Amino acid sequence: MNWVFALLSWMGVDEVAESLITEINPEFEPWFKPIFEPSGELETFFFTLQVAIGAIIVGYVLGYLHGRS
Repeated sequence: MNWVFALLSWMGVDEVAESLITEINPEFEPWFKPIFEPSGELETFFFTLQVAIGAIIVGYVLGYLHGRS
């Protein structure tokens, strides 16, 4: 039931998946290693940038659809 705590905490999806996989199969080894692992601050920046770009796209689409009607 470790995954319940993981889902209710501030962990990212990748950390939750890693926790679940380790719980199911402790001998599991990933197929690939990440090429680039950003620091915590840089990771936060990338996430914030992704949210901003998504908000701009959603705002544009909603504005476009509102203007068409």
